[in-house]
Amino acid sequence: MDIFKPNLTCFSAVAQLLLAVSIISLWLPRWPAAWLYFFTASLIFALLSGIVSATGLALLLLAAACIHALNDVERALTPSRFLFLAQGVLVMGFVVITVGIATAWLPGFAKLTLTEAVQLSAGAAPFSLTLNYGKAAMGVLILGMSTRLIRRRHEWAALLRPVSWYAVLSIAVVAVLSVAMGYTRIDPKWHALFFAWAPGNLLFTCVAEEAFFRAFIQARLARWLAPRQRGVLWAWIIASLLFGVAHGGGGAGMVLLATVAGLGYGGVYLKTGKIEAAVLVHFLLNSFHFLFLTYPRLL
Repeated sequence: MDIFKPNLTCFSAVAQLLLAVSIISLWLPRWPAAWLYFFTASLIFALLSGIVSATGLALLLLAAACIHALNDVERALTPSRFLFLAQGVLVMGFVVITVGIATAWLPGFAKLTLTEAVQLSAGAAPFSLTLNYGKAAMGVLILGMSTRLIRRRHEWAALLRPVSWYAVLSIAVVAVLSVAMGYTRIDPKWHALFFAWAPGNLLFTCVAEEAFFRAFIQARLARWLAPRQRGVLWAWIIASLLFGVAHGGGGAGMVLLATVAGLGYGGVYLKTGKIEAAVLVHFLLNSFHFLFLTYPRLL
């Protein structure tokens, strides 16, 4: 029985900080392996503090093994029925582990709560600011082990136009839809909590979710469905629907809004082929929600 209580000491703070540094270091141009060193150090402190248990560590190692084996299978020069079956098993295994960790269905990880029951404005539902270590760790594994990332300035510059267009379009559609549904209302505000919310949302939410739904799910669906007519478009739609379903805890309205938002994130990923574009659009929309709409929703 895997029962443990997180020890919220300096060890847990160091574990979260090192995990954040590991995520940022994924994009270091001259030290591509840096993320792994910071990630390993973060895991050590997470184990010491109780954020991650032995079961959680075993799940992360199993997930890493799945990605490593999947990389080998996908690089095979002579596809066969056995390799196709192995690929399917590995993908399903990784999906089960990722979803299980992110939803706390699988044991081994504790969330770190920074603030609890905060109400940002009148009429807004209270929310808690938490960091999901396991979910972010899975995102690091996906990006570090199987995704080509941007490490040159001109590649970042090339994202400016598509990210701008998709961000404006996604924000406009989702904002209008959420207000029309009565889910939020126009609510411009400033709160000092944004300084803690923003890096946590970018690194522990946007990077992790886009790594899974775009770099892992949408990218693989696109490769599998590419021989079919409009297969790449179907991959985009399916990944967006799955992203919406993943937000089912917020009710049917949240599923719809997340699906529409997912179409924006997946659309810019389809357009650019860069996971960074999807992450940026996701973060810009979330930031607009925090700063200009009821957050997280109306009571």
